[in-house]
Amino acid sequence: MDAVIDHANDTGEVINMGIDSPLLNVRPEERPLWTRYLADETCRMEYHAAMEKLLKEQFDSGAFENETDRVYAMIRPYIAKDPTAFSTPQEVEKAYEGIKKLCSLRTESIHRQLNGSLASETAQQDPANRVAPEGVNVTDLGSLKLLSNQYSVYRTGMLWRERCFGKGPSTL
Repeated sequence: MDAVIDHANDTGEVINMGIDSPLLNVRPEERPLWTRYLADETCRMEYHAAMEKLLKEQFDSGAFENETDRVYAMIRPYIAKDPTAFSTPQEVEKAYEGIKKLCSLRTESIHRQLNGSLASETAQQDPANRVAPEGVNVTDLGSLKLLSNQYSVYRTGMLWRERCFGKGPSTL
């Protein structure tokens, strides 16, 4: 089981995070349902099949990149005009190119994990088999400061949901 590691600013860790150990800044024993799920071989195989399907349909097919390009082309004219922008148009362009590269490298890493050439648990990975983070740096993608306090983000989402839909179970 993996120890708590700060993946947020290590591009190689983001790209190669084991699909069977995706918990950020939390120990596996703090997520017993996830730990039990992966301990069941049938569940693990179904999870891996779902990951394979996701890669095939969204990333290998080009659908993700096409959608990313479409959305960026749609919002690009407005970026420079935004008086409340937190980033310059050049920073946004760099982040746009970076996220496409990061996703491509992450896809390659997940393929290696699924075909067994790279361990699917981060702590068991041989560094020689990891995908090199060439051409991308997660710090170029923008700030993760808003996400650094996961509880705060979760609580904000819950408050928003309560305001919009009232209290009670979500049907979203």
